[in-house]
Amino acid sequence: MREEPTTAFTEDQLSKAVSFKDELKYIKENIEPIKDKNFSDFFFSYINKKGLVKANIVNTCDLPRSTANDIICGKKENPSRDRIIAITYAANMSVDEMNRALTLSHNEPLYAKSPRDAFIMACIKEKKRGNANFSNVTKLNAQLPEYGYAPLNI
Repeated sequence: MREEPTTAFTEDQLSKAVSFKDELKYIKENIEPIKDKNFSDFFFSYINKKGLVKANIVNTCDLPRSTANDIICGKKENPSRDRIIAITYAANMSVDEMNRALTLSHNEPLYAKSPRDAFIMACIKEKKRGNANFSNVTKLNAQLPEYGYAPLNI
C-alpha cells in the first residue's frame, strides 16, 4: 500500500498543472476517495497500519480506560480536543495525522500560530526524535505548564 500524500503536497501538485485536463489527469491517477469518515475509522486504520495495540494506547493516554475506549470506538460523541490530542499523542501520531484525527472528531486542528498548539507540535517532533522528556502524555502534560501553557484538560 502506498503512502497517502499530504494535503499540502496534493495542493502543490494541482497548482503546478498547466491545464484543466492536467488537473483531471492528476486527480484520476493520484487521488483516492477518502476512506476514513470518522475518528474511530481513522484511528483503527492507523493502528492497523502501524501494528499498534489499542490497549497499549488506552493505557498510556492518561484518560480513564472506559472514556478512552468509548472515544476510540466512536461511542462518545464530540470528544474534547485535548482528549483527542492525548489519545493521538499516545499513539505516536505525526502532526498531520493528529490534525486529521482532530478534524474527523469535529475539533480544530493544531494551529501553528497558537503558542500552545505550536508547543504541542514541537513536542511531537521531539518525541519522534527520542527525547525522553516528551515520551508520553504524562510527560507532555508536565511540560506544558512548565513552559507557561495550560495542561491538557483530560
